[in-house]
Amino acid sequence: MTRTNTARARSRTAAGGGANRWAVLVVLCVSLLLVALDATILHVAVPSLTEDLRPSSTALLWIVDAYPWCAPRC
Repeated sequence: MTRTNTARARSRTAAGGGANRWAVLVVLCVSLLLVALDATILHVAVPSLTEDLRPSSTALLWIVDAYPWCAPRC
């Protein structure tokens, strides 16, 4: 390829890839929002869980640490 053809190919790739980049960014942001929302709900529910279940400090730590890992898989 000549330099002119290479420059044209790069400009076409950059122009067409812009929409894909925004779509990927939106998907990543939405997925991160869902994870953050899920973690927020858990932390809001911790006082109720503590009152109802009366877990030890170690058990409460397991609940907080294991829930984000286990919830999507269980």
